[in-house]
Amino acid sequence: MEQKIDYNDNIFLLSLKLKLIEDSLKLNLDTYFYISNIKSDIFFISEGIERYFNALIKNTILIDRTETLKNLKRLVSKFINLLVQLTDKDNDYSKHFDDLTDKYNKSISIFNDFEDQIKSIITDYSIKTQDEKLIISENEYKVLFSNEDES
Repeated sequence: MEQKIDYNDNIFLLSLKLKLIEDSLKLNLDTYFYISNIKSDIFFISEGIERYFNALIKNTILIDRTETLKNLKRLVSKFINLLVQLTDKDNDYSKHFDDLTDKYNKSISIFNDFEDQIKSIITDYSIKTQDEKLIISENEYKVLFSNEDES
């Protein structure tokens, strides 16, 4: 049986997980107890972004694709910011992520590329829909060029 996936719901849940991580890092937590869970959640979000990015790139006929891509772009942007913070040596908690600094730096590069591709798709779609609005259909031509006396 084919499963129907609501990308916006999945992106929303990943955004909530990301927000939880951001909020967790503001607290004075027992890092030895929570840090492995936070790292696991970061990996989970990363995998989710890649999964939905690839699916949305392939699925060009998705209803509300542009809105979904905008939601994904917001998530990617926030995720990049988190990774930048985690690799910033000036942050107190960054020392707990030293073992993943190289991986996070590579991820930042990859997700910057994702963000650029999403921006490009959204821009191209906006231009295309604007052009389509300017096209006059055959029926519109008939109405425009018909004699008013013919009614």
